[in-house]
Amino acid sequence: MRPRELAFALAQADTQRAPLMIATVQTTAGVRLFTAVGLTDAEIATTGGTKLDGTWTLGGTVTFGSFLSPIIANESRVLSFGQMRDTGSILPTVNIRGQRSREVGSVEVLLRNDDDYFGRLLAQDTILSATIEIAVGFRGLPRHQFLTRFKGVIQEAVLTREQLVLRAESA
Repeated sequence: MRPRELAFALAQADTQRAPLMIATVQTTAGVRLFTAVGLTDAEIATTGGTKLDGTWTLGGTVTFGSFLSPIIANESRVLSFGQMRDTGSILPTVNIRGQRSREVGSVEVLLRNDDDYFGRLLAQDTILSATIEIAVGFRGLPRHQFLTRFKGVIQEAVLTREQLVLRAESA
């Protein structure tokens, strides 16, 4: 467990500040940020990314951010981060037959889909096998001071008219 930054500890001690959880989904198209409450452009910048639209150039030769993973979505769609199941041990166990096995951490995230956002998205970009990271922090803190609670790969996506359920297992 890495030590907490002082700013994080002070924000955690402040009972007036609510924690902010961010689900970061990395697909082949780019990075999508999902929260229960939207992020401002300034807060997106502190996540370590920039909204990229291809209009900036570095010295007129390289499109700004072409070497980065672009943040292509900042959506306030999280209904629930569900229950995270963490592995009890990082060491594999040996079962009765002598085979190695280990418990895999998992999470289920429910995202709002009342406007068919994900119906259109899944027609253009695959979300299965994408990496997902769930981090908790506070508004005003840079992303590197957030605590990563889960990092894994999306194994299942269940789409209904009202929601998208993402099920992921730790990598």
